[in-house]
Amino acid sequence: MAPDRHHRRQRQLASFTVNAGTYSVAVVAPAGYVVTGQDLGGDEALDSDINAAGQSAQVTLSSGQNNPNVDAGL
Repeated sequence: MAPDRHHRRQRQLASFTVNAGTYSVAVVAPAGYVVTGQDLGGDEALDSDINAAGQSAQVTLSSGQNNPNVDAGL
């Protein structure tokens, strides 16, 4: 679904417990959806962090650390 001026923003969150390490997020857009532009809007907590190929930059997490700001927009 291509975004338009009247779209309704829907945010779905997934949370995982992971070991310390370096990670990235990969997303495959479902049929009928497109990936939104990366880092648009100026608010890191709300904008999409995946590139046109559906891949985020790598982030390094320590044990027990949570980073809820790596997300994908469709």
